[in-house]
Amino acid sequence: EGERNYHIFYQLLAGASAAERQRWRLLPAASAPYVSGCVSVPTLDDAAGYAEFCEALGTFDAKAEEREALFLCLSALLHLGDVDFSEASSPVRGGGPQVVPVDPARLQVAAELLGLEPAALLAALTTRTVTALARGESESFSVRLDGAKTRHARDNLAKAVYSALFDWAVGFVNCKLGALAAAAERDCFIGILDIFGFEAFETNSFEQLCINFANEMLQAQFNADTFRFQQAEYEAEGVPWQHIEYEDNTAIIELLAARRVGAFALLDEECRLQTGTADSFIEKLARSRPAGDELFSVPKLKRAKGGAEFSIKHYAGLVTYETSLFIVKNTDPLLPELSELIGNSECAPLAALFPPDAKKESGAKSRALFSTTVGTRFKEQLGSLMSAIQATHVHYVRCVKPNPKSVSAEFDNALVAEQLRCAGMLEAIRISRAAYPHRLPCGAFLQLFGGLAGAAAAKGATPVDRAGSAAAALLPDGGYCVGKTKVFLRPGVMPRLEARRTVRRAMAVIALQTAFRGQRARKAHKATLRATAAVQMAVRRWIARRRARIRWAAVLCVQRFCRGRLARLRTKTLRRDRGVVLVQSVQRGRAARRHFERQRGAAVTIQAVARRKRASRVVKKAVEKARVKRSYEGQIAEARERLRAEAEEKASVEAEKARLESERAQLEGKASNLEEALKAQKTEHAKELSQLLDGQEKELITLREQLDATKAALAAEGERRGAEERRAEGLALQLNMERASHQKTGRALEEERAAAASARKQLSAAQQQPRDGPSADVGRAEVSKEAARQYEEKLEALQADVSTAQARETQAKSKLAHATAERQKDKAKLDRTLDSLRMKSAEWESERAEHRRLAEHLQGEVLKRDQWLKKAKDIITEYQKRTLTMMQPGQPAVDPPSPYRNQTPRQTPR
Repeated sequence: EGERNYHIFYQLLAGASAAERQRWRLLPAASAPYVSGCVSVPTLDDAAGYAEFCEALGTFDAKAEEREALFLCLSALLHLGDVDFSEASSPVRGGGPQVVPVDPARLQVAAELLGLEPAALLAALTTRTVTALARGESESFSVRLDGAKTRHARDNLAKAVYSALFDWAVGFVNCKLGALAAAAERDCFIGILDIFGFEAFETNSFEQLCINFANEMLQAQFNADTFRFQQAEYEAEGVPWQHIEYEDNTAIIELLAARRVGAFALLDEECRLQTGTADSFIEKLARSRPAGDELFSVPKLKRAKGGAEFSIKHYAGLVTYETSLFIVKNTDPLLPELSELIGNSECAPLAALFPPDAKKESGAKSRALFSTTVGTRFKEQLGSLMSAIQATHVHYVRCVKPNPKSVSAEFDNALVAEQLRCAGMLEAIRISRAAYPHRLPCGAFLQLFGGLAGAAAAKGATPVDRAGSAAAALLPDGGYCVGKTKVFLRPGVMPRLEARRTVRRAMAVIALQTAFRGQRARKAHKATLRATAAVQMAVRRWIARRRARIRWAAVLCVQRFCRGRLARLRTKTLRRDRGVVLVQSVQRGRAARRHFERQRGAAVTIQAVARRKRASRVVKKAVEKARVKRSYEGQIAEARERLRAEAEEKASVEAEKARLESERAQLEGKASNLEEALKAQKTEHAKELSQLLDGQEKELITLREQLDATKAALAAEGERRGAEERRAEGLALQLNMERASHQKTGRALEEERAAAASARKQLSAAQQQPRDGPSADVGRAEVSKEAARQYEEKLEALQADVSTAQARETQAKSKLAHATAERQKDKAKLDRTLDSLRMKSAEWESERAEHRRLAEHLQGEVLKRDQWLKKAKDIITEYQKRTLTMMQPGQPAVDPPSPYRNQTPRQTPR
């Protein structure tokens, strides 16, 4: 469950294009019996696999006709698997049942894809030609097959064609790679064998018997190779050894493959007998085994299918085989008729896969009394494989599935142990561990355990001598053997040496860790000493700097006191010279005021000109902005008007659309009512026609019996015909009444034509017999024609109404789309206009803020100048007051404040 084979079928169904699916008539994967088990796998991409397969064919330069024939045959196999058969009674009296296809159309598709005639393919699948000897001459006659054998022949044909395609693909690839020519030139090769694997299912048949027989042969070869390898290695190394006992499966191989009493030989004998059965095969096989045989047993109960069962104890476990189909599966899988039919196919590449020589040989063998069976061919192929294995140097690779979920990092111990047991690995390990399970080359032994031996590992001129000395020193009690190139150890010796080696390595690691930690501690102590010296140096430097700052502060204090003393002395000197300084200050103030007046006048003139120019620019910008604003407002008003008009137009379009949708809904309701009425009328008409046909058939039988019995019933026949004519007239009137109701229907034209065609066929059959109701038949045919014509007219009118409604709806949709597009354009234009207005407004705001900042700055400058002028006026007023006070007689002279009062004598102006 969850697995699948024949991956090319899944890839073909998933990756084929629409044109290829139509050309090869592929059906969905779920409907194909050969691939319906597991259609999809989450981890596989079938479409990508199909693309890779096609790319690989292109890489190997496959021709187009070869690729087409390959995929055509694969498609034919899928259709062939979809063909089923059933048993029906034969039209020939006493002919027995006949096998017919359930769906002849599927058989026809498969035959056309294979290039065969459907009738020839059906005959080859359902019959078989048997040749018998009678009076010294051979006679051939055809035998019909039942349903089960026909299905078996169908499956065998599919297997044969698929096997031929696979062989052609392998030969094609080998031819392109040149592998055959290279193999012919060289005797050496490397081959990979993927064994089947042991199988034990709930129901085991002939396939499982063959697979398990192959596993028994390979397991025997594996045991022999393991034992022979051990023996050859011991002899090559010169190691004394004894014979090792192991479980041998030769008895099981003899049970299956003995020449006369083996299971395959007895099965071939039953297949050659015409009366051979599975029960007789089991009885012969049971008689050939000795009493109390543990390898073979026959269960007392049989399965519900009726086939006998037997059990064989294989090396992997007990397996019970159900033998109901053993004889059928052991015979030649492909009938000679099918082989000859495929060889004559119109598809040349397919016919080339079944050459005439092979067909003749296959036909001769199949018709012979002692033909080669499937089991015999399997044993021969297995024998050739075993011969090739014995002639080569074999390496075994065992694959173990860790868990049934196919997930990583999860191991199911029971499942792994079961696989190892079924693969024979436990027995191989037991054989390997019987004498010297552990062996090491001398160099590897010295590398691993030479350190434990000490000086003994250095004694000797060669590695073998040194390994022997080391082993003698380590193992004084024995348990080892030194060969020519290897050291062999008894069970349990290797773990003891590994334990001693682990202890020694742990001690060495501890010593290394101790030395490393001591070195690291010493290094840390030296670093601590260096850090301490650096800290002390920094602290001393800080203390020295602090003392230096204190001394410098004291020096500055002394200097400040001295400078203050000198400054006070200079002040006394300056006070004596304040009169001269006062006159100089008055003169300089007067010159400064004149210079200030001239500079203020010039500044006022420059400011007036600059303000005039700035004001003119501001006025121009305001005028331009007002003009632009008026133009933008007009555009906005125009856009709003256009949007309003578009909104009104959209509302009208929406109303029109709603009206059209309501009309469409009404038309659909009328159409559904017409369909229901048509179905009801069709049902009633079919019932009446069936009743009429049944009555006519009964009446025709009565007429034949009356005509054969006597001629005297002609008068009664005339009266009966008159009654039938009156009945036909009544039916014609009823059909005329139904015609009025048929005018309301319009969507069942094809069904009505089919009914009319069937009625015409029945009328033509009735006309060939004695006429018992001609007027009724003609009236029914005319009524059917008139009804069909009226149905066509009604359907055309309804289709015209629907087309008109659809055209109006399409026109309304186009108008709505146009209005929507225009609205979007105007909206975008309006958005652009608004964006430009916002940008202009932002520019105006920035300019206004700049002007405001400039005005504030100018106001601040004016305030500063006003304050300066005010101070200057106060100074002048105070000066005038002091001048007047000094000019009055009898008042003491007061020195005016002088800016040079704190200057030194050298800085006093002259």
